[in-house]
This record gives sequence, C-alpha cells and structure tokens, in this order.
Amino acid sequence: MMTTILSAASLALSVSLSPESAPAQHFLSPAIEQTDTSTAQHNKEVVRQLFEQVINERHFADMPKYVANEYTGPSGLKGPAAFEASILGLIRSFPDIRWQLLEFIAEGDKVMVKWQWKGTHAGDFQHISATGLHITHNAIAIFTLKHEKVIDGFLFNDRLGFLQQLRQLPADESQIRAKNQPGEVRFVDQFTVPAAAKKAFLERVRINRDFIKTLPGFLEDELLGHTAENGDFICITTARWKNAEALQAAKTAVQQAYRKEGFDPAAFMQKLKIRMERGVFEPIANTEE
Repeated sequence: MMTTILSAASLALSVSLSPESAPAQHFLSPAIEQTDTSTAQHNKEVVRQLFEQVINERHFADMPKYVANEYTGPSGLKGPAAFEASILGLIRSFPDIRWQLLEFIAEGDKVMVKWQWKGTHAGDFQHISATGLHITHNAIAIFTLKHEKVIDGFLFNDRLGFLQQLRQLPADESQIRAKNQPGEVRFVDQFTVPAAAKKAFLERVRINRDFIKTLPGFLEDELLGHTAENGDFICITTARWKNAEALQAAKTAVQQAYRKEGFDPAAFMQKLKIRMERGVFEPIANTEE
C-alpha cells in the first residue's frame, strides 16, 4: 500500500477548539493541492523517462539526470552507478531485454510502476547457464524521489514464474515439495571426462538437463564436479523423479529425442573417451542400529 505523505496544512486539522466556538472547517488551499499534484505528475514522468529513454535506449550517460547520488543499490553501491549496475547485469544475461511500463500510481514523493520485460536468456544469469529461452517477466516497483530524482526503490517480482520459465523449477507447482517423499527415486550418473573433452561434455549435459526439466514427474536435478590430480574431470549428475514410473517414461522420452536429433550417446562417449557409471537410488531414512 502506498504511504500517504501529509502536508503541514493537513496537520492543522488537529487544532484545539474552545467550547464557545463552532467547529472550524479546515481545507488544503488550492495552491497546495496543485503543488502536490504537480510534484506527483513530475515524478511519474521522471520514472517513465528513466526506463523508456535511458534504460530501453541504453543511454546510460543520462542516468545522473534521473538517479540521485544518495541512491543505494542492492550491493551497497551508491548513486547513478548503483542503479545502472543492477540493470547492466540483466542486460548481459538478456541482451535484447526491453521494459514495457503498464501502469503508474503517483502520490507525494512515491511512484509505483507495474512493468513487464521481455528478453532472450543468451548469457549466464547468476548460477544459471544461458538457455536461449525467451522470457517474459512481471514486476512492481515503488520508487521514492526527491528533487525529481530517484533516491530509493523497492521491487516486488514473480521470482517463481521467472525460474519456471528458465526451467529451474517444475512448471507444475505441486511438484515443488519437500524432499524424500514416498516413492521418489534418484537417477545418478558418474562420468570420468578427459580434460580435452570437458567443454563438449558439459554442453551435452546442458542440453539433456534442459530437456528432462520439461518431462512429467521431474522434481529437480544437480550437477557436481571436480578435477582429479591427473587432469580428468569427475562429474556426477543426479535427477530426482516423482516415482520409478516417471523415471522410466523419461528414459523413453530421452531416447526418442536422441533418435530425432540423430545423436548417438555411446559413440559420443567412445569418441571422447568418457567413462560412465550409472545407478538408480531411493532415499533411506536415518535409523538407529
């Protein structure tokens, strides 16, 4: 909810009244009302221009016109550079990103804006490797302005939907549950990969992981690795499935995808001299002996 900023004239409504006097009526003067409205409208226009002219058009040299030196970013940086840094992080991950401003509410020194941005995940985002997926993300921000410059901001965004679009979480929210539910199984592979084959191997793993995240019954996966003393890359992949039936259906779907793509996993591993060990495991509860 937007906080209402009370003017000094509004506080005058609490003036004491003598018993003999009739209740006095107090009103904000037209001049003060006009000033408050004018400030809110100016602030709304500042935020609009910040996104449409500076960010969408990549005119970051103009950032100091819209963001005050006292602004503090999420990482502790100050000033226009702090605001720019958070935006540039997104642009590196989604180079074609553009913001569409859908709705404004302005009151006093506050501006609330609802936006939607769209972009292609062409670069790594935090720990998530580039997927090439086209993302649509919705958010609401509340900015505080002083002297027509942003001094503070607070963001509400759809983090769950964002991660689902990037296939980091199942699209079916009912599958986002506590671990070790009855019937769940884990499919575990261990690979020994020569150093020269590491890049090609990890690219193939990325393709496979992206695919299985779209399949029914998938819950989560994990990729672990380290480099051995002889230079080999030791990698463990795990995938958690709702039950054995879901895992079996996934295996069938993966093989069908391989045939459609013309990919031969056995030939791939033989060519790159990759060794593999595989197993299916079930969670074991802690017990006392």
